[in-house]
Amino acid sequence: MKGTQLQQLSDEYNVTLENICSTRKVLDQKKEAIPDLKVALREAKQRFDEADKARKQKAKQDDLKKELAWAHVKSKQDELEKKENEVAIFRAKGPKIQAAIDTSRASFYFIFMHHEDNETENSGI
Repeated sequence: MKGTQLQQLSDEYNVTLENICSTRKVLDQKKEAIPDLKVALREAKQRFDEADKARKQKAKQDDLKKELAWAHVKSKQDELEKKENEVAIFRAKGPKIQAAIDTSRASFYFIFMHHEDNETENSGI
């Protein structure tokens, strides 16, 4: 029985050695792949960083476009307020101007009538 057990241990030892050799080959292959994987990782990370930067720039561009649009709206609102103020000033001056026009018409009518009266008196002489 001891011989059979020794044979079995020998077989198990050989299988274990084969497994170790096989595992070493796999590890060596994996070690060989590590530099390529590192390069691929670095490239992928670089692409991700560039895409992230592009997304941020696009978001900033969109924000600036919105800000520009609101600045334009504000400018137009200010322009409208200025024009409304001008209109209000002219409307406030309207009654004064109308009063001046009425006074000027009355003066003109008075002078015209006075002149007519003088001409009528002078033609009768």
